[in-house]
Amino acid sequence: MSRAPKALALAAAGIVACTDPAAPPTTLDPPDLRRAATRSLAPYDLGHLGGGSAIARDINALGVVVGSSMTESGEPHAFVWTRSGGMRDLGTLPGDTRSDANAVNVYGEIVGTSGNRAVRWTRSGRIVPLEMPVNADYAVATDINPTGLISGYILLPPELASGTDARNLPVLWRARSRLQLLEVPAPHHEGFAEAVNERGQVAATVGFDEIHTTRAARWHQRSGWLVIEPLQDDTRGTDLNERGDVVGFDLAVPYRPLPLIWPNGGARTELPGLNGARGGYARGVNVNRQVVGLAWVDEIGTTAGVVWDGRGVTPLPGLDGWDSFPNAINEFGEAVGGSGPYAVIWTRRPVGVQADVRTVPGPALRVAGGGARAARLPAWLEAERRQCSRAGGVREWTSAECLAAP
Repeated sequence: MSRAPKALALAAAGIVACTDPAAPPTTLDPPDLRRAATRSLAPYDLGHLGGGSAIARDINALGVVVGSSMTESGEPHAFVWTRSGGMRDLGTLPGDTRSDANAVNVYGEIVGTSGNRAVRWTRSGRIVPLEMPVNADYAVATDINPTGLISGYILLPPELASGTDARNLPVLWRARSRLQLLEVPAPHHEGFAEAVNERGQVAATVGFDEIHTTRAARWHQRSGWLVIEPLQDDTRGTDLNERGDVVGFDLAVPYRPLPLIWPNGGARTELPGLNGARGGYARGVNVNRQVVGLAWVDEIGTTAGVVWDGRGVTPLPGLDGWDSFPNAINEFGEAVGGSGPYAVIWTRRPVGVQADVRTVPGPALRVAGGGARAARLPAWLEAERRQCSRAGGVREWTSAECLAAP
């Protein structure tokens, strides 16, 4: 199918290619990544659950990390890590042997998988299965926002997918784990919901149509689907922040992926490689438009873990000679991911300093839908907040200017 008929089909299906009306326009200049402080980030090993290897997948504003680690039995289990308690096994649903934690919100609620089922771990550590259709093959929970809204996807068999083939469908789980299927109109039909922000916007990849192309996309309850670049083949959306900025990559050129940010779902900005090379993968983004992922370091495709921000691109060092591969970054510029067999946090503060473990009352964190809830902050973060003399919510006192203060 040619590009012009594809555009007509998108319009007829009601998939828009303009700014989401539910999202107020950003005041930042889209081509300009906001200046934010990376400072000196050092890698620290988070440990493992007895099996010798682990990977960190997400970190919240308070420094709580989640991921997956091999156990002594040889099966991966979801973990949660804190400065005060180290790594803890989150376990599995009864009958399952493996689990994985994909995301954690600011209140310590965690989502991921157990066996082939999507699950949520409450703040007390109790594991709860999320609703999925009978006979669905598997479900994955990918993210959870401060209000408890969960994104993910489900593999539907042909009899449930209204077609001849099974297909993955983006989904949300709302209060009490109630399932909402996010039907993707033709010609794309299926996809994956990768992240959900405080405003209920979802970053996704849709596509896998008759010629197997994909599109980065964003969804909102009020405005439906926004295909970010409807005429550009093979883009992927991997994460978004509270501003509605989406990050991901472009796979249109074989063996040369391009790391991208779409500020507020608009025109693309390509993120630079290292040493003048071009290419990479953007994996996570915070409210200050700091982006983590992999960047090409030479023309043969060697990669390194990096942070992109307003100053350019900064490599993240690995451990014991291994390469680094970050997956997420929080509001304070702390990143998590892996380095060889190690689950790693890149942070400005040594992990072993016990003085950093104590917490103090923090500011109210503003939550979509009204109201605010107070949080307790690590002492070193509270000191930074006082230094900036900022009152109010997390957006104000984690602003780029605040973090860059001496």
